[in-house]
Amino acid sequence: GNGGRLMSRNRKRLNATYPELVDALEHASDHSFLADGEIVAFTGNRTSFSRLQKRIGITDADEARESGVKVYLYLFDIGDEI
Repeated sequence: GNGGRLMSRNRKRLNATYPELVDALEHASDHSFLADGEIVAFTGNRTSFSRLQKRIGITDADEARESGVKVYLYLFDIGDEI
């Protein structure tokens, strides 16, 4: 009911920077859950931090979607809501 929240390790909200990941997580389950992971971007078949930097700091969801930088979320841990 509260919507998804994508947070950095420093507890900075990242919903506007990676709105497509928030959408995917919200549609993944009808239940609340916590997940830990890493956001990456690719150049070819390798992860690229320099490519990801083009999305870091964007605070407008529409601008993030239009950036042309596709991002992926690799999940390490998934658990029940605390």
